Amino acid sequence: MTEAIRALELDPLSLLNNLIVGTIFLSVGEYDLMLTQGRNLIELEPRFFGGYWLIGHEYWIKGRFEQAISEFEKVISLGATPFFTGSVGHLYGLMGERDKAQDALDELLRLSARQYVQQFCIAMIYAGLGEMDRAFDWLEQSYEQRDGNLISLKQIAAIIQPGLLADPRLTDLARRIGLP
Repeated sequence: MTEAIRALELDPLSLLNNLIVGTIFLSVGEYDLMLTQGRNLIELEPRFFGGYWLIGHEYWIKGRFEQAISEFEKVISLGATPFFTGSVGHLYGLMGERDKAQDALDELLRLSARQYVQQFCIAMIYAGLGEMDRAFDWLEQSYEQRDGNLISLKQIAAIIQPGLLADPRLTDLARRIGLP
């Protein structure tokens, strides 16, 4: 955090430095600071996805799923990766809006016929729908593809589905990845 804040002091207009600081705030549980950082990013550049991403995560963590979806849809409209379609699908699943979650899942599966889509994104939607066996099938595929999202598996699992942390399949997967 010290190094990131120093980088931001040296270049306060850097979108990347601002996003990194916000991401660190997310990682250490400083959600109010993350929200402030998101707002700062939008003020700096409203066409950059980072501010909406940070604000969306703050809403997600606080259980304000509709607002999180609204922010993530802004991220998607700015051309972000399929990861955010997975996030939106996951949140729809948690909200019980199965049809909308299925629409997001179908979109990712169609997209995967044309371009690379991280299997982790599909696993997120199944987790949101409560279909844990299918979620773990996709997480295994994600592991086989060496998906970089798995580095943050435990942190992401705690956010997307706290019950996942107690699942022995997650413990096994984390061990194989080499996570503590």
